[in-house]
Amino acid sequence: MKVIGIVLGITAALVTFISPTSSHATTRARSRAETILNDASVRISAGFFHTCQVNEDGTVRCWGSIFLGGTTASSSSTPALVSGITNAVVIADGNFHTCALLSDGTAKCWGLNDFGQLGDGTTTPRLTPVAVIGLSNAVAIAAGNGYTCALLANGTAKCWGFNDVGQLGDTTTTERHSPVGVFGLSNAIAITASRFSGHTCALLAGGTAKCWGYNFSGQLGDRTTTERHSPVVVFGVDSAVAIAAGGDEHTCALLADGTAKCWGRNTFGQLGDGTTDGFLDPRPTSTPVQDLSNAVAITTGFQHTCALLADGTAKCWGRNELGQLGDGTKTERHRPVAVGVPLSSLNNAVAIAAGGNQTCALLADGSATCWGNNLNGELGSGVFPDSSAPVAVTGGGGSFTARDIAAGRNHTCAVRANSTVSCWGSNDSGQIGDGTIGGTRLSPVAVPNLNNVVAIAAGEAHTCALLANGTAKCWGANGNGQLGDAGASGSLSRVPVLVSGLTNAVAIAAGGALGSSHTCALLANGTARCWGANGSGQLGDAGVSGFQSGVPVLVSGFGNGVSIAVGETHTCALVAVGVPFCWGFNGSGQLGTSPPLATQLTPTLVSLDNVVAIAGGNLHTCALQADGSTWCWGGNLLGQLGINSTVSPQSAPRLIVDVTNALVTSAVAIAGGFGHSCALVAAGGAKCWGENSSGQLGNNTLTASLTPTDVTVLTKLASRTGGFTFVLSPIRNTVNITAGRRHSCVLFANGGVSCWGENTFGQLGIGSTTNQFSPVTVPSFTLNIDPEVTVEHNDRVSTVTILATCEAGQRLHVDVTLIQGAVSGHGVGAGECTGGLEGYPVTVPAQGRNPFIEGPAAVEAEARILDRGFVVDTQEWTREVQVVSAP
Repeated sequence: MKVIGIVLGITAALVTFISPTSSHATTRARSRAETILNDASVRISAGFFHTCQVNEDGTVRCWGSIFLGGTTASSSSTPALVSGITNAVVIADGNFHTCALLSDGTAKCWGLNDFGQLGDGTTTPRLTPVAVIGLSNAVAIAAGNGYTCALLANGTAKCWGFNDVGQLGDTTTTERHSPVGVFGLSNAIAITASRFSGHTCALLAGGTAKCWGYNFSGQLGDRTTTERHSPVVVFGVDSAVAIAAGGDEHTCALLADGTAKCWGRNTFGQLGDGTTDGFLDPRPTSTPVQDLSNAVAITTGFQHTCALLADGTAKCWGRNELGQLGDGTKTERHRPVAVGVPLSSLNNAVAIAAGGNQTCALLADGSATCWGNNLNGELGSGVFPDSSAPVAVTGGGGSFTARDIAAGRNHTCAVRANSTVSCWGSNDSGQIGDGTIGGTRLSPVAVPNLNNVVAIAAGEAHTCALLANGTAKCWGANGNGQLGDAGASGSLSRVPVLVSGLTNAVAIAAGGALGSSHTCALLANGTARCWGANGSGQLGDAGVSGFQSGVPVLVSGFGNGVSIAVGETHTCALVAVGVPFCWGFNGSGQLGTSPPLATQLTPTLVSLDNVVAIAGGNLHTCALQADGSTWCWGGNLLGQLGINSTVSPQSAPRLIVDVTNALVTSAVAIAGGFGHSCALVAAGGAKCWGENSSGQLGNNTLTASLTPTDVTVLTKLASRTGGFTFVLSPIRNTVNITAGRRHSCVLFANGGVSCWGENTFGQLGIGSTTNQFSPVTVPSFTLNIDPEVTVEHNDRVSTVTILATCEAGQRLHVDVTLIQGAVSGHGVGAGECTGGLEGYPVTVPAQGRNPFIEGPAAVEAEARILDRGFVVDTQEWTREVQVVSAP
């Protein structure tokens, strides 16, 4: 096997680092149809000597060494911005190259390119990102040892680069400089590439896995050590929800019950079964990891492995001579041990990534922490010593863009990147959560005293938040016990209350009708619990709890669950083998049984396989298959099934009709409303269908559509006369979508939010109650503060960079205050908007006699966006920053 040379002091990142000028506990999710920003596992990646992270605004920052042509160019122990990327959603670090998946389904790569691993048709190394040629509709990306692979929306995959042992899976060992198809692979929902040993694996929709490439130590898991040039089935692995190919010839899979299996080389105990093997002793069959439960994500380094747990902590095992296990020692571990020592424990982690000999975790508040080897600054801590316990990555901290979004009947909520929540719209039952009741909120307001939130769910008149520690809090209406606090808050709660007895939750869903609402959560062990109204059996507990339950009850006979969805009076869940189950009311066929059955008190199988995502509408249900096709069933009087008719009910799944065929082959996320449904497509667009009386389809009309129609936005273009013209064009760069009763909202790659449809109660969050027929920007999710502040002129003058995405022709004005202990300063800045992400530097001189010094500080900013002299958006916010000396 040909191996790329590894020399201490060099890295995989060929990034031109420039000064700034401009995925959580639910990461066990299991398919590319999960919202990308909410799935934190794809937002951080560790290479052999470097680490990269997707920022909340769609940019990318990296730290560690910069390698070129066999020499060390430089090392950076603090994060630096990657040039020219503003809409990244996934990052993947190989040994000596890095790739970013963009929100439009394309990808860019940079770094070493001696085998064509950048996919630009050449073998020329690149210091700045270049586009992968011929790649579209990509939904995941993995970078390995001199090669790269991408998963496509139709469940197939393409690879390019080094291929000496068949790691590209195209049945040959021919080096490829542009993407080629993996032979015979279909229904794939995840892909992983080894950063050293040259093997690749894919997770399939049915919970099984396939691997190909180098197999000297049995890392393909097919009970042999035979090299494979196309995918072969991994033996003994089913109900898998994630897979990771290790650097030194080992592989691990996370199972739906929160346990894990590993196989391949075990020289340092990286398989986690309590044993070690010699260098030449293969382990070609999977073996269970000991002392591990409630795991929600898994990652493999060079010779160590780590798992994220549902409570926001982590465990690692294997080689530890550089402290890469993070347990405060350098002792090799053959079974999982907890990350952290008493003075530096790891809590509220939402993602974990193992590199060569370092490991990093992303925290709920948007900050990051790393441990292990730091010879080249891989830990991003601003210094170079190794650390056997977690240390903070500099310049961290969440921003005020959004990560997750949920629409209720007449209100909307979003999780901000700093792990807090803001809500807007109707507040008749306290569902906004700001301590009041009644009235409406026309723009986003913060939910007080709520932190470390990783996901949000909105029901009829209540809201629930999933926390990084696996618990949940709810607020709003509680007449049916839908808040889950055993009735302690009475018939409603104006503020979040803890769901009683719920632990190790990894996903949450809320729904219901007036006077009948319920909530459900999926647990790390694959079971589910529900609470609230149960008059139609929607809790799934065989009716044991009666007509309602104010505390979570176990869903009867359900296991290996990977996602959950709630409708008006029914519930559906997906299991790891790729089939859905539904229970509750079935009057409109929403349970998907044919012929229709009566109300079901326990989960009932829906006849549909290879399902990767499911969504509950009011009286209907929709699901996505691994090949990107979309199916719906249930009530259809308003055309919400998208089958080009209003025949209702439809008690069996029906394939959505789309005359352009775009949706049928490339859907990546799905949402159900009252009489309409919406989906995202891999190219970053959105489509909706069904009722449109309030403009909820977002196509700039009030005309209903029985088949999917593009969500369009008015785009401002400069005219030759110096003015502007407006054209309708499909929405782009979306990563999540949600549907309320008669409104819809999307989340963008840069963390921005737009909504459209009914706005009677302010549920669009735009400061008015006027309905909107096309997407409009929700204020307070479009600006940010760069976490790095520079000082110069004897530390008297600092520069704070405001980051903003505002429309071309608008103008930004901002007042900035920098506070560092007793020292403070004030500055004012302004600039023209371009329609993309831009940086607006503001000079802030120190007031008084004392200067600013290197270290932490806080920035308070007040911004106004003007359009033709009129203020269209105002924001006030604070962010923790790091002051550094100007270069």
